[in-house]
Amino acid sequence: MQGWIPLIAAALVFLVLTGVTLWTLPKGKRRWVGVLGAIFLLGTPLNVAALMFAQAQNGGSPDIEKDGRYYTTTRGARTEVSEDVWRGLRWYQRVTLVATPLGLVAGFALLGRYLIAADDRQMEGRIREMMTRREGRDR
Repeated sequence: MQGWIPLIAAALVFLVLTGVTLWTLPKGKRRWVGVLGAIFLLGTPLNVAALMFAQAQNGGSPDIEKDGRYYTTTRGARTEVSEDVWRGLRWYQRVTLVATPLGLVAGFALLGRYLIAADDRQMEGRIREMMTRREGRDR
């Protein structure tokens, strides 16, 4: 459990700093909010696919350490790997488990905020157009 705490803390700090940065952007620069949201939404499944590929190349997910030997397991079959590969796969698996939900939530939130803001700007233009037409009729 101790290995998870710094990872989760770092992910939350990253999200908070990203959020503060994006919320304080001037209006002209806010289009990058949507771009960042799209990157999160596209990058999250790519990260999961990269993890699955790395595990397939190394015989499965990191399973156990016995007597200084490291094993990966897939469908009940064990494959012995080096300590570096085992630790790298375990670290990447943990990062993916934390980053996937955070990436999806951040992606949907940022892209959604951008789309709502774009819809608000479009609606604002329509209301302004209606008001100028109404003023033209009232005169």
